[in-house]
Amino acid sequence: MHFNPYEILEVRRDATLEEIRKQYRKLAMEHHPDRTGDDTQFKLINEAYHILIDPVKRRHWEQHGNVHVPKEEIAARDKFIGLFLGLCERFPDDPFKHLHATIKQQDEHIKREKINVARKQTSLRNIQKRLKYKGEAPTDSLLYQAIENVIEEMSRQTTNMDFDLKVNSLVRQLANDYTATPENKARIAANAGTSTVTFHNIGRQ
Repeated sequence: MHFNPYEILEVRRDATLEEIRKQYRKLAMEHHPDRTGDDTQFKLINEAYHILIDPVKRRHWEQHGNVHVPKEEIAARDKFIGLFLGLCERFPDDPFKHLHATIKQQDEHIKREKINVARKQTSLRNIQKRLKYKGEAPTDSLLYQAIENVIEEMSRQTTNMDFDLKVNSLVRQLANDYTATPENKARIAANAGTSTVTFHNIGRQ
């Protein structure tokens, strides 16, 4: 049987979070094992609910038909929330403007670090090639292996930096789904730093 969270919760694909929560409470009451409900159906209802209230899992299920969300998407969601809440405190008038700038700065920093690491790896490789131990190529020598370990660690750092760049790209996509509209532009201009901002999700709420 194909698992479809929308069919299990009996909601439309464009259902809001409030509609999903309301329907979940209704079905959970009907199928709860303590009320002589079916345990298997109750578990399916819970699983469907937790998919549909999670925007990342919901989007991934709609795109791929499963909820095996890649770790970079999970990391992007957590980073997006953390960055946004932090920037709301520092820049309440327009946190999204600073969010994009922050991500750009991070990308530039990571790319510079990748270049530096690549240069160091090349330098160490050249040193390895010139090493001689008792007149022989010292692939098993202490220094050769020490350099090799450092190069491998640098390769892991590069992999992590590639992951961070991918996460930042996903964070940027999440940020693009939202806009911030000042409720009173005149008051904001007169009282910088004390304005109230309404945030709109361009996609589904």
